[in-house]
Amino acid sequence: MSAIFVLTILLSAQDPAKSVLDQVARHYNAAVPFKVGFTISQAIRNTKNHTENSGTFFLGPGDRFRIVFTEEEIVYDGRWLWTRDKVNHQVIVEEFNPRSSLKLVSDILSGALDQFTITKTAKNKSGLTRLDLKPKAENGYIRALQLTITSNSQTVRSADYCDFQNNSVSIAFDSLISLAPADSGLFNIDLKKNEELIDLRP
Repeated sequence: MSAIFVLTILLSAQDPAKSVLDQVARHYNAAVPFKVGFTISQAIRNTKNHTENSGTFFLGPGDRFRIVFTEEEIVYDGRWLWTRDKVNHQVIVEEFNPRSSLKLVSDILSGALDQFTITKTAKNKSGLTRLDLKPKAENGYIRALQLTITSNSQTVRSADYCDFQNNSVSIAFDSLISLAPADSGLFNIDLKKNEELIDLRP
């Protein structure tokens, strides 16, 4: 079998999967700004430690996002990353690392997954599509990613990934809730009187 023929088969096999991602991206981007609840579970390699945390993810225009946990809030305003520690009454502002897991959640919900290659796709009778992806760049934070997508609603049900330390992380997403454009203030953090600002910007 010629190399060109093999390549053609591989590209044809990936086209339907890429189409699924494109549909998901259009669905979420059309809803911006929106919020979606999520639960993140993490298993630490070579230990019995397991953590689980629930929160709400807000996605705004210009790749801005806000993540709200019980004891912490994280806001990316399009330039800087702000982290509010509700327990210690501190706000840290710093450069945003585009290789962080926070960026991954934002990319999944905005369909910005061009840095990944689809390696496998499967669809079951329940209407769920599973996509296996691997990063194009080596030595990144994420080493493998698997998305479970509800085909009829074009939404991401869950994302499972393995990080560079071989820790397993699973994120389950709730239903999307649209926000009014006036809610753009969600993507800024205003310092409160009792909070200390720790500025780590260069």
